[in-house]
Amino acid sequence: MFFTQYKQNPEKYLLYLYPLLMPLLTMRAGRVPIYSFQDALTYYLFTGFLQLILLVLIQKVLYSGMYSQFIRWGIAFFVGGLALFIYLFLEFEVFHFTERLAYPHKWQPVPRYILNIPVIIALVQGIQSATERKKIVLNNIMLANENAKAQLDLLLRQVNPHFLFNCLSVLQSMARTKDERTETFIIKLEEVYRQTLKTDKGTVTLQEELDFFKAYMYLMGLRQENAIFVDIKVSEEALAYYLPVFSLQLLAENCIKHNIVSVSKPLTIRLYQREAKSLTISNNFQPKKQKNESFGIGIENLQKRYALEGIEQGVAIENDQITYSTTIKLLTK
Repeated sequence: MFFTQYKQNPEKYLLYLYPLLMPLLTMRAGRVPIYSFQDALTYYLFTGFLQLILLVLIQKVLYSGMYSQFIRWGIAFFVGGLALFIYLFLEFEVFHFTERLAYPHKWQPVPRYILNIPVIIALVQGIQSATERKKIVLNNIMLANENAKAQLDLLLRQVNPHFLFNCLSVLQSMARTKDERTETFIIKLEEVYRQTLKTDKGTVTLQEELDFFKAYMYLMGLRQENAIFVDIKVSEEALAYYLPVFSLQLLAENCIKHNIVSVSKPLTIRLYQREAKSLTISNNFQPKKQKNESFGIGIENLQKRYALEGIEQGVAIENDQITYSTTIKLLTK
């Protein structure tokens, strides 16, 4: 239990070096004749134990959280002074532990011990302030992470229904025409959608995303045979890189949604790499005259998800009126 608390807040326990080091540093300061190891040990134990008592009491007062800061300082000084008086009184009048140390006057070191009280208060207060700042920073980081996870969850919830709506539209069309591949389509839809439900990660490997992309394009291609063609050229090394989950599905969905797709004007979707750590998805540019209703996901969604990964310029778009291309960055972990 101690080691767990130490790992969580090591600064607090560094204060206990003070009772260990302070007697060594002040052993000659009081001009007390110390002629033997026994005298040195006596002084060390007497002074060190006193400082330990003061430190524990002052910590208890300052960490209590009661009253205002200035009142706690006053209480800490009073408690420390009272503990010092009781300790010295018992020592000099009852235990006589330090009689062999030849003080000119037994109360001679008292001013120095009193001076230690504000020093300990300052040390404890400084460590406490540093610890509180550390907690605030950690809390802010945790809140930022929770906020990022919440935003990602919201974005993914937007993606899944959109994908399902498209698949149901295809399935409706196949059912009306009594397409013999309807059952196969349903099985593939089940497989793909099960994968979307299992995917709760912010990023996946390019290999995983490509597997999902191919399954998605298979479903979409059944609706318009000989109207959609897919060409994939990706290096083996790139398959281990990461990208936001459902990225390729979103971009392919945009290609299909905003372009004419027909046998007379087939849509070709290409996946290739211009650089080792980027992936480009492009299509021949043949925009529809009347645009479909948009759910506001697409590129804006993808940009936000890259921002959640700490990358502000994760998506780049090019359109030369012949080819429409979107380049996204591949991530490493």
